[in-house]
Amino acid sequence: MIGRFGVGAKAVISLPTGVGKTVNAVAVAIEAARQGQRLTVVVKDRHEVAEFKEELEAAWAGLDEAASSLAAPDGLRLVPEPYAPRRLRARTAPVAEYRALCRRAVEWEESGRDQERREVAGDRRVRNPAARRAVVIRSGGGCENPECLLPDLPYRTKAGEPLLEVDHIDEHAGGGRDHPAAMIALCPNCHSNKTHGAEQALLTERLRKVAAERHAAWAASVA
Repeated sequence: MIGRFGVGAKAVISLPTGVGKTVNAVAVAIEAARQGQRLTVVVKDRHEVAEFKEELEAAWAGLDEAASSLAAPDGLRLVPEPYAPRRLRARTAPVAEYRALCRRAVEWEESGRDQERREVAGDRRVRNPAARRAVVIRSGGGCENPECLLPDLPYRTKAGEPLLEVDHIDEHAGGGRDHPAAMIALCPNCHSNKTHGAEQALLTERLRKVAAERHAAWAASVA
């Protein structure tokens, strides 16, 4: 299908290339010329602009003298479409998506899959509780991330201690050092951001420096 829009001194058509399309383009060009307009043809495939131009001009040359005088080739401009047309995906409303997911949860339960169990095998490095305790004391009960939005953590564990998560700067399971100089106390939000956030790498390096500096200030000559 050919679409045409514009007013005044300019007319634009957008059409796919292919057999039979040029004839339609010429017909639109003639009508545009009669209205004193210049014509821009937007070609769907940018790689076919030159080929399409030859095809169009050949069809133009086949017009009778009266028609060709009305629509001269120099009034034509071919441009590739800036992006490939694509079908837009309908956006699901949050409530509708929530209800659909709830239905899937019910189907999961009804199928019995919620009772399935999976064996978990493997081993983990043993952590040093003394190193963890040292970091908690050093934190003073607050998140050690200087950019934390809630540094004065109001939450407490069941034992009455600050709800902090002591994290290794480098993953402990991957060989990270189990020492206060390479560990940091974080609130749950900052810990999650360090582990899963988009700026994980940058935050890790910032916290590496913070942990080393805080350890140096507290430990002095302790190795």
